[in-house]
Amino acid sequence: MYGLFVVLVAVVATAATQSCHFGSHCPSSATCCRNSLGEALVDSPGFGHFGGISLTDRSGQCTSQLSREHQICDSHCHCEPGYECYTPMSGVCCPPARCYNATWVQQQKDYWQKCMADPHCALPP
Repeated sequence: MYGLFVVLVAVVATAATQSCHFGSHCPSSATCCRNSLGEALVDSPGFGHFGGISLTDRSGQCTSQLSREHQICDSHCHCEPGYECYTPMSGVCCPPARCYNATWVQQQKDYWQKCMADPHCALPP
């Protein structure tokens, strides 16, 4: 019985401290990969050029910590309650998604849905 307990503790401890480069490398119990600064390491088309993530700091630990307001998020690094992971409409390619107030996100989605249907609506430069 003691041996089983030690093995179980070792497996749980290993999963809790698993190293990663992206959330897709993490187990379902801790899906978010964060670097030593607590930044989410996401696989985005921006390749680290947006959001202050340095390409040299691309290793981290798997965690279940939720992203807070304005922090980077994705399908592995979810937002705190009341926030939604959203990429604002931008004329710049590929900024990362961040956590924004869910009410504001819905307003943005509604606005852009109407705008896309209106040929006179100006898109961001």
